[in-house]
Amino acid sequence: MKSKIFRIGAILGGLLGILIAVGMDYVSGDVPGGGWTGAVAHDFSLAEDSPAATIVAVVSVGIMVVISAVLGGICGLMIDRFFKIFTQE
Repeated sequence: MKSKIFRIGAILGGLLGILIAVGMDYVSGDVPGGGWTGAVAHDFSLAEDSPAATIVAVVSVGIMVVISAVLGGICGLMIDRFFKIFTQE
């Protein structure tokens, strides 16, 4: 039961992580050098259309999604524990 709750929380956390990353890219995409690829290209002094900038941007977003999935799973377990306190006799 705990692994199912962790899995549900991890899926929701990962989806939220993806939505936040895409939302940030959408909001800052119109700015020159905006978006994930532009930020990586600026930080590492690469061309914005280089494959290395795209790969590093994808890896960066992937790391954020993994972290948010783990945090989502932990929050799912905490919420489960919280509600089980009220159902104990």
